[in-house]
Amino acid sequence: MSASKKSRFGDLPVRTTSPKQDALKAVDEQVRESFSSQCRPDFKHALKQASARENRKVYQLLEDSLEDYLKRYHPDLLK
Repeated sequence: MSASKKSRFGDLPVRTTSPKQDALKAVDEQVRESFSSQCRPDFKHALKQASARENRKVYQLLEDSLEDYLKRYHPDLLK
């Protein structure tokens, strides 16, 4: 680019994250409580593998599953 021409994109702000990533980050910043449970060893192994494949934390997969279940069978319990 020559010195006399100005970039038409020069004044635009630069985004480092997508809106979806911003929304996920806001959800991730919510307060969480620890709890303990048990499951079959093959489920635990599969959950860890799915977590690694998706580059997400195990708790994120569990939260998604719990949210889907509650929306489907107990929508009145969700805020």
